[in-house]
Amino acid sequence: MQAETLISLNIKHYTDGDFVIESAFRYHFYLSIAKHKISCVIADPLNVKVVSLKTFSNQNVNFFDINYEDWKNFDEILEELKPAYKSKFVLIDNEDCLIAPESLCNIIELEAYYQLHKPILDNSQMSYCKLHIFNTSAVFNLRNETIKFIRFEMPTADLLHQSQLFIKAIAKSQIEEKDKKIFVNVHEQFIEVLATDGQNLQFYNTFKYDTETDFVYYILSVADLLGMESNQIQIMLFGDITNTDTAFEMLKKYAARVQFGDKLQQFYYPTAFNQFSSHQHFVLSSCLLCE
Repeated sequence: MQAETLISLNIKHYTDGDFVIESAFRYHFYLSIAKHKISCVIADPLNVKVVSLKTFSNQNVNFFDINYEDWKNFDEILEELKPAYKSKFVLIDNEDCLIAPESLCNIIELEAYYQLHKPILDNSQMSYCKLHIFNTSAVFNLRNETIKFIRFEMPTADLLHQSQLFIKAIAKSQIEEKDKKIFVNVHEQFIEVLATDGQNLQFYNTFKYDTETDFVYYILSVADLLGMESNQIQIMLFGDITNTDTAFEMLKKYAARVQFGDKLQQFYYPTAFNQFSSHQHFVLSSCLLCE
């Protein structure tokens, strides 16, 4: 008899049945950890296709704050980790991250750099991963309990920060674009704001926001920093935002163009992905860009 899960989870699954458990050895598996949501993505690198996305959420639980014993009670999530996949990746999706120069190539220098900008969490560890693009690295902070779960349950998995994937996906999708744009990945309580000219990373940072006014202010401040006039500002939105949200309507008053992004066209996806808009789950849809 399966042990009872002490914390209930809202589960959603998007797949067309292309995933065959007997073929797990040729698939890549990605576990994304966000504040209130865990996502499991399975992708077929040979056929450049995402075959499955399953999400587990609970708005009353911060997955970054729970201990290892709590993690061990998530039977539904642990079941997803069992198949012998070809490769496994863990993607950390939080705002406790900075993009640093790749020249700071050791954890001691990166930790010192991080401390200049953000506080380090209690009982935590610093991690970093190279972006292999724009000569930058992502340095991020995780509580020891989260690290313990990852290393005990997925000991061979590569640990990455999801900002790495967002930057790579934007660079890939905009490779032929010449116009300056501001790219915004919207999370529940923070946004990632990114600007690139295709060759260089012009800006990247995360901003916590409490109101729609804060949300708009941070984006327009980045536009001002980049020397954009209001008639030049083009904003592309991803993540947890819709065209009925107040923030979307406010942005349209100050920017020349506001639009939603699209998932990468070089990959294939289940038709079940049509259940949500293309700008949603954009980063997870780009998981095959992981290295």
